[in-house]
Amino acid sequence: MKSFSHIYVDKVSYILGSKTIRIYGKVTVFGTFYERINNKVYGQELVSIDVSRNTKLVELNCSFNKLNNIDVSKNLQLETLHVVSNNLTKIDVSNNRKLSSFNCSDNQLTSINVLNNKELEYLDFFSNNLTAIDLSNNLKLKYLHTYYNNLKSLDVSKQESLEVLYAHNNQLTRLIIGNKPKLVRLTCENNNLTKLDISKCPRLGFAGALGLKGMFRASNNPNLSCIKVSQEQLNTLSDRDWTKDSTASYNTNCY
Repeated sequence: MKSFSHIYVDKVSYILGSKTIRIYGKVTVFGTFYERINNKVYGQELVSIDVSRNTKLVELNCSFNKLNNIDVSKNLQLETLHVVSNNLTKIDVSNNRKLSSFNCSDNQLTSINVLNNKELEYLDFFSNNLTAIDLSNNLKLKYLHTYYNNLKSLDVSKQESLEVLYAHNNQLTRLIIGNKPKLVRLTCENNNLTKLDISKCPRLGFAGALGLKGMFRASNNPNLSCIKVSQEQLNTLSDRDWTKDSTASYNTNCY
């Protein structure tokens, strides 16, 4: 395996001399380098990191390592936390009330609690083992990635700023969308949905901000026979990037 033995602290690169790191001083940004080569990501293989004394920390990225746990309870100024592709089975962000971007994807988590994280705009926990998630306090969410978990139900009806929702490859029987004036991308294929209402998502399937490609994916939901849409959506189907099962129909009155 190729090794990239560097870290960056406040955007300055340093040589990494250990697989366990303890950081001192008024550090605001800390991260470990990783690099993608031939579709494989190489990280630092850190097994432990101590940031308990870094109370000024605003951004922490220690993705693609081998961390079994991480304690950010003292990092009250933290706004960005990315711990992608580690060995985490639990993580506590209840004290991180300023957190706006949280990515804990590709770990071994069975639950996460983000009820105290009311500033969250970006949440990504794909490829874990979650069966439920309570987002009732996360009203500022714009980007939500939940795919490749074991979710049975997902309610995003309060997140009116949502622009992207990836919910495919779960075990969803219930997906509550609600009013989503900015939603352009929704993936919910490979689930067990029986009902779906996207009638209040006028931008779904159209391009979003910064050229984000719009799409709607609902295939491989064998018990989903009708998808509720608005008349305006029906009138513009040919302009939208939507896919579903052939056994499902779009209708303004499904239930």
